[in-house]
Amino acid sequence: MAGVDGKRAYTLHEELTDLRVALERKRSEISNLKVGYIRSVESGGPIPPEPLRRNLISARAELLDLEQRVAAIESELS
Repeated sequence: MAGVDGKRAYTLHEELTDLRVALERKRSEISNLKVGYIRSVESGGPIPPEPLRRNLISARAELLDLEQRVAAIESELS
């Protein structure tokens, strides 16, 4: 933790813990959206594929943002 004082390090660790939980939830959301999208495309499910595709793209972008924030915090802590 070079260059990070104790209070800042504690705050970063707390944020990192929260972000890791958010990452797992976002990955689960993406998995569910992917399954729903595939089912919709293959069998014409009750939900049209286009909204699912948009939601999937949006969720993947959010996941990327979360992953980048986690990497930035880990870098700051190391």
